[in-house]
Amino acid sequence: MFIKKILNKLVNILGYKIVKNKPGNHGNPSKSYQVKVGNYYITMPGNNPLVKHYEYFPNYNIELGKLAQIISKKYPDSYLIDIGANVGDTIAVVKSVVNIPIIAIEGDQFSYKFLSQNALLFDEVHTINQFLGEKSEKKMIKAEKEGWNTTLIPTTNGSNWITLKTLDESLKENKLSSVNTKLIKIDAEGFDTIILRGALDTILKFSPVLYFEYNRENMDIIGEDGLATLFSLSESGYDNIAFLDNHNRCLMYTSLAQKDIIQQLHNYADGIHGLIPHYDICIFHKTDSDIAREFLNLNNI
Repeated sequence: MFIKKILNKLVNILGYKIVKNKPGNHGNPSKSYQVKVGNYYITMPGNNPLVKHYEYFPNYNIELGKLAQIISKKYPDSYLIDIGANVGDTIAVVKSVVNIPIIAIEGDQFSYKFLSQNALLFDEVHTINQFLGEKSEKKMIKAEKEGWNTTLIPTTNGSNWITLKTLDESLKENKLSSVNTKLIKIDAEGFDTIILRGALDTILKFSPVLYFEYNRENMDIIGEDGLATLFSLSESGYDNIAFLDNHNRCLMYTSLAQKDIIQQLHNYADGIHGLIPHYDICIFHKTDSDIAREFLNLNNI
C-alpha cells in the first residue's frame, strides 16, 4: 500500500493515476452502466471509456459547466450547442451547474441511442443525429473507435460513405438557427476546426464563446491545419484565447494576435512527444472580455 501511494504521487505529476482493474463486463458494448456525472446518473455502454473516466476523475469537464453558468448570467436566453455529444455526459455536467438549454449533436448511431435516452432526464435538450463538417457533402471515410469515440479519417480507398452537413445547415433544418447560441462546445476527434469553418453564419450572428478540443495527433492524420482557422477568427471579432490542458487546467491565456506564442503551443502538443496530449481551447469575442476575465479568475489566472 505504501509503495502504491509513492508511485501514485509520482505519476500524478504527469496527470495519471494507478488503479486496479475491477472484474466485470467493462468493455462489452452489450452491457450498460449507470455512471454518476455531476449530479446525475446517466446510462453508458460498457465499451465507453467514460465509464471509468468519471469514476477516477469525477470533476472532469466541470470548467465547461462553470463557463456556461457565467454566460447564462450575462445572456439569460442563451443556448449551448454540444457537438460530439457522445452519450450526453457534457449535458449532465453543465446541467449540474446551470439549467441552460442545450442542442446536442452526435453522428455515431450507437452513441446517439444512449444520448437520446439520457436526454430525457433533462429539460430543454434537443438532440440531432448528424456528423458535421466544413461543407455539406458525402465523404468516403475510415471510422475508428466506433460506438464510443468515433474518429473519422477521410480515405480514397473504401466503401464507408457518410453524409456531412455544416452546423449552419443542420440548425436550419431543425428550426434552431434563430436561438441565441452563446456557447459552442466541440469534441470531434480532429474535426473541431473543420466544423468551426462550417459554423461561420452562426458565429457571425451570435458571437458565441467557442470551446473545443485541439487534438494535433488526429488533425495531422487527416491533414487539418487548425492554426489557420484559429487565426482567422480574429477577422470575426475574436481575441482572447485560453489553452487548457487535458485535465481542464488553464495553461496559457493570451490574444489571437500573439501568433508566435500560439504557434509554440501548437508545436508542443503533437500527441506524441509532449506530456500534454491535446488542449481544450476557449476563445472569446471582444464583446465578451468580461466573461473571459470571470472564467479565468476561476482558474486563478
